[in-house]
Amino acid sequence: MLNNKKQKFIIFLLSYLILFLFWAVFSYVFTDPNLTLINQPIIINWQNFLWQKILPNHALRIIVYLILTTALIINYFYLIKFWPKKTIFSNKKIVLLLILIVLLLLVSYNALSHDVFNYIFNARMLVKYAVNPHRVVALTFSADPWIRFMNNTHTAAPYGEVWSGISTIPYFFGFGKFIFTWLNFKIFAFLGLLISAFCLNKLLINDSKKNYHLAMLLLNPLILIETLSSAHNDWWMMWPILLAFLLTKKFVKEGKKNFLLLCLIIALILFSIFIKYTSLLTIPFFLYLFLENKIKNLALAKNTWFVKARNFINYYFWDLMSIAFFVPLITARSQRFLTWYLIWPMAFLPLLKSKWWRNCLLIFSCSALFSYLPDIIYVPWLFFDRDLPNLLLYKQIILWFPAVTYGLYFLYNVISKHVKNTKR
Repeated sequence: MLNNKKQKFIIFLLSYLILFLFWAVFSYVFTDPNLTLINQPIIINWQNFLWQKILPNHALRIIVYLILTTALIINYFYLIKFWPKKTIFSNKKIVLLLILIVLLLLVSYNALSHDVFNYIFNARMLVKYAVNPHRVVALTFSADPWIRFMNNTHTAAPYGEVWSGISTIPYFFGFGKFIFTWLNFKIFAFLGLLISAFCLNKLLINDSKKNYHLAMLLLNPLILIETLSSAHNDWWMMWPILLAFLLTKKFVKEGKKNFLLLCLIIALILFSIFIKYTSLLTIPFFLYLFLENKIKNLALAKNTWFVKARNFINYYFWDLMSIAFFVPLITARSQRFLTWYLIWPMAFLPLLKSKWWRNCLLIFSCSALFSYLPDIIYVPWLFFDRDLPNLLLYKQIILWFPAVTYGLYFLYNVISKHVKNTKR
């Protein structure tokens, strides 16, 4: 039975690979008209074919995206269902398939976002032009050919100074070649995910199902596409926080003042904050861990309600952290939910205790992929910066409707159960 389950897992992993192969090919339909990644006749002819035959065909473009997205989501849930209980990394077939999936996504086009082009040009401004991208806008260098496919050329870099600094690393190793630089930023995003996975693995040290819980996050199609294909920088904000929590637990457990370890924890928190300021939300959680032992000794600590509150926080610590990272997603600054920001609360997915919140995040990860549908529909117009009223509203409806429906259903079940228990 176990062998049969493992065989099914390999079959679904293989089908996942095939689906991402189709995704990699399909993604190049959305290549910016001003961009030629490889200046070879066969590649140019293939790209022209995609632009002329697939891109203008609205029905075909939409159907392919819907089928691919649906198939990826269904395949993902079957992968999780048939996840082997024992470690998978001794199985060469599984490791090879995982590597091939990663490689396919790394070479796919960032069809759903132009942000990686912003990262590249901001690093270019630092290295080539020796100017601060937080004070000088990209449009200043309008003659530069790398600016043609960048978004928000009229605004300064929106990220923290730390990100601008470390983004010069993948830029430097691009050696002035755009395609190498582009690939380097994707690999750099993947490195952030790998470090986060390492930290989560350590935080789950006592969890007998840690590989299963990690797979739920790392094989999620939204996480894979937003990290490897779109190359978003959010894991570079999250892994320092995860590592800081890992070191904080060690610091508290040792029970002695380790000044160097404390400095490292503070440095990691600041590193994350100066990539994206949302990490400021973690400060109360760090303070709670540092002060928990002192809180126990307070006179108030013997109060029944206080004890219940402390036990609740301890048990649902990561859930509360995840919810805290979710709250900024509904603000005006995040346009009421930029889909890749879902990486923030989902980073804690393997650590969650609440089945309800875990399911909510998984539902959001699915609806987030479908919320790109208005962009897919109007992509030819978006290339020419045409104003499309209600586009954001359509995206929000698609994004929120499934999760709200699930929330109402969950609430109905809770109330019904309570009513039944009361009658008894």
